[in-house]
Amino acid sequence: MDESFYNKFPCCFKEALVSEKVAFSKEPVIDFTEFYAYRGIFREKGKDFSDIGYRDFLSYAELGKPYRPSLGLRDSYYSCSMYEDFDTCATALKFPNEKEDRKIAKGPVTKENGCIQRSEKDSHVDWWIYVQHSNFWEQYKLEPEQ
Repeated sequence: MDESFYNKFPCCFKEALVSEKVAFSKEPVIDFTEFYAYRGIFREKGKDFSDIGYRDFLSYAELGKPYRPSLGLRDSYYSCSMYEDFDTCATALKFPNEKEDRKIAKGPVTKENGCIQRSEKDSHVDWWIYVQHSNFWEQYKLEPEQ
């Protein structure tokens, strides 16, 4: 990996890669076939979930949340966490949820919008979204089975 590749990422991840504060735990997959995945969408209780936007796909790092090793490797902290299996996503998000502050949306993950790493133990996918991306979130729809 070189700096030209790192330039594809948001500044917080790019800077961490360039300064070697973080590295990919394994080689990211750059060339893959589009697939559909599930993403947790969070709102305050009683708020509208129909307005899915880019902010719903920001990493913990981009949101300024502290790094918690229990949630994954350091490179995962900079990714958008997705799941290829609805039930695994629901378990990770602790469904059913009494707070009623989260729902699950499904949509496409594409190589044009970022690179990925698939988990070897479950359906989790780290998706590092590039700075130059389409409005992919417009294709995400809330799953009715919640």
